[in-house]
Amino acid sequence: MKLKYDGKVIGTITTNHNMSIEDAIELLEVNVDDYADYELFTMGWSGYDLSREDAQKLGRITTRDEAGTHFTQIYDTEWLSKMETVGYIQINRPTHQTGIPYGQEEWTVEVTPEGIEAGEEMNWGEED
Repeated sequence: MKLKYDGKVIGTITTNHNMSIEDAIELLEVNVDDYADYELFTMGWSGYDLSREDAQKLGRITTRDEAGTHFTQIYDTEWLSKMETVGYIQINRPTHQTGIPYGQEEWTVEVTPEGIEAGEEMNWGEED
């Protein structure tokens, strides 16, 4: 995984599981006082090989397609989870003020800057 500050890699950790930013900062012995805004720290997987099909899906994914079909009905859960884990998409799962999560039909999705960068590098899966 890569620990980034304001989009720049400041450290890499080899692991096969998710890790919090706090854990990464501790493992990499980063002095957070050297950085002005803690909110600019992000984590992302390194070394994921985006397939042509993945890039095509990233180029098409929206919360609802033109027919009104929700993304959770279009893309399989495993693919969504993988893309979210590697940091290429962000799924927003709102919670009611009572603390009860809303159903999937209320979820939204967006491609992250990392996902856009990866998709663009592969020309969104289109052949040259």
